[in-house]
Amino acid sequence: MLADRFVAVSCIRSEHPQLWDNFAKRRQLVRQNCDARNTHDNDDVPPPKTMQCEAFRSRCVHRTVGNPANQAYLFHGTNPTAAVSILGRSFTVDLAGKGAGTMFGPGVYMAESSTKADEYSRDDVGGEYDGMYALLICRVALGRPFVTLQGGNFADKVSSGEFDCVLGDREKAVGTFREFVIFHEESIYPEYAVFYRRECEGQVIAPLRVLVPTEESPEQQQMI
Repeated sequence: MLADRFVAVSCIRSEHPQLWDNFAKRRQLVRQNCDARNTHDNDDVPPPKTMQCEAFRSRCVHRTVGNPANQAYLFHGTNPTAAVSILGRSFTVDLAGKGAGTMFGPGVYMAESSTKADEYSRDDVGGEYDGMYALLICRVALGRPFVTLQGGNFADKVSSGEFDCVLGDREKAVGTFREFVIFHEESIYPEYAVFYRRECEGQVIAPLRVLVPTEESPEQQQMI
């Protein structure tokens, strides 16, 4: 049964000085890269749809300098236990693909659509968030994206310094969703965790239980 509504139950906002400092330094580097390439505007790439939300946009665009690092808020689906862990230590690119594959390379996959992020969400079994799913709402310094309509490992496009992230445009290719793939974990600041339930026609959808090896750590369970 597919959900027609996500119902937020609770939300956590992170204020982590070290992670913010890491993000700010990376954001400055992305800005410098854009300066060197003269690629601030990305006129040929539509901005993330989340930037149509004034509340998100106003937090990313400075009143005097604008948004030179192409900063945006994006979603990442996971489970509540992993979400809380990520708020405390950020993402780990080395674990990319353990939950959801690496269609565009071994990075952290971010979505502009909560529906797409929900595809990667899983519920907790037991504990404080039993039966709930989680979305992370993250600030991301996107810089200049490399756009592709086909799958493949495009990590070298970013590691070379030519681009700052990869944009897998499956919306244009097959009518589904765009995904932004980040290869530097410092480019992401996990700011909010939202814990929610799935509903259909006003009824809570019972989680589909999937067996997970008990020895697996919360880091290995994160949906990337």
